Amino acid sequence: MSTTADTQRGASAQREAGERRRLLREIEAIARDLQRPADEIAAVYAALYAELRARARVVDFLLVLVARKIRARYRARGAS
Repeated sequence: MSTTADTQRGASAQREAGERRRLLREIEAIARDLQRPADEIAAVYAALYAELRARARVVDFLLVLVARKIRARYRARGAS
């Protein structure tokens, strides 16, 4: 028999899986845009996300901010 807790865990797991897929697509898009390896962008993304997340009061747009900052950093370096 399924309980409310089981249902909530299942919904949470589905939501997390969807967020991971969206994040991977975003990293791949940034890598293509900047013509850099996806592994490199993923490492930069993780570090920048952790840095910003630690200071964020609102996290709703954090993924967008991280993507913008990565693009700006690489373009400022002339890496694109």
